[in-house]
Parts: sequence; C-alpha cells; structure tokens
Amino acid sequence: MKAAVLKTVSGKRMDDYGDGSTYQRVVLEYDLYERGDTPGVDEPVVAAGSEVLINENGKIKRSGTTTDVNDQRVRVSDYVVTSVEDDD
Repeated sequence: MKAAVLKTVSGKRMDDYGDGSTYQRVVLEYDLYERGDTPGVDEPVVAAGSEVLINENGKIKRSGTTTDVNDQRVRVSDYVVTSVEDDD
C-alpha cells in the first residue's frame, strides 16, 4: 500500500506548519482509506486529488470552519475542503 504524499495547494511538500493547531490546505496524491479497509475493495474516505486541511501533527480536519496559515477561512465537510474565503 502506498503512503499518502501530501503537497500544499501551491505544489510544495507538506512540512512544518504552526504548533499543531494551525491547518494548511493540501492535495492528496493517493486515495485515503479508513484503517483496516482494503484498497480496491473498499471505497476510499477521500479520493486522490481532493483538497484537505492538515496540521503539522498529521491530523486531517474532518469538518467545520477554520482559518488556515494563509489567513483564509476554509470550510471542510467529510474531510474535503468545500469553500475558501479571504479572512478580511
């Protein structure tokens, strides 16, 4: 099974962002499955190419609204970014 390779929206690799409470938008390069699911048999929780929010601890935000490291308000539903607004 391939590990997820996380890249920021700008295409850079995901490294350290903040203190664990700050999220960065990233694009998944591979499908994301629940622990114990079998790729090719079970449906992925999040499909490759989807945009998600992740912090430096590796936690992916499941749902809600937050401000990312670029000071943009980001809304997430079922792990996938659904909208992005400038936080003015």
